[in-house]
Amino acid sequence: MSGGAYNYIGSKDPKELFDHKEELESIAHELEEIGEDEAGQAIYMILHEMAQFEAKIDKVWTPYNGRYSSQPDLSAIADALEYWHSGDTGEDLVHEVCAKWKEQK
Repeated sequence: MSGGAYNYIGSKDPKELFDHKEELESIAHELEEIGEDEAGQAIYMILHEMAQFEAKIDKVWTPYNGRYSSQPDLSAIADALEYWHSGDTGEDLVHEVCAKWKEQK
């Protein structure tokens, strides 16, 4: 019987793996249960590295964080640049937000 017990994760683009962490964990666990510890540990390592990446990104990219507060992050800089290009603000806002970001780094 054919299934998709793991949502056909083997055919997913690597970027899609972030949406399938539960499946990866199940695969790693099952591999270890059948004695394929090395393969299971390799998948657990991927999960660990994904968690580290997400933690790093969370520190520098927060959707709408009080945009131009005293502590803007990279998402605020991206928004300022987008607002400038859409004609909502001027280039000066981009420089202002970047300056605040540099001060707090």
